[in-house]
Amino acid sequence: MRGQGLTLITKKLSGGIARLTLISPSTLNALSDAMIAALQAELDGLGRD
Repeated sequence: MRGQGLTLITKKLSGGIARLTLISPSTLNALSDAMIAALQAELDGLGRD
């Protein structure tokens, strides 16, 4: 998921398991509004899969 031109979360699927990785080292992966929105979008997408 991208936020403000930056990738905030990566997703890796393997054997029915999804691994979401937060990528915002400048904020120490703080749960900002943008990070929460990106995480929610990824979780919503996984729920549809």
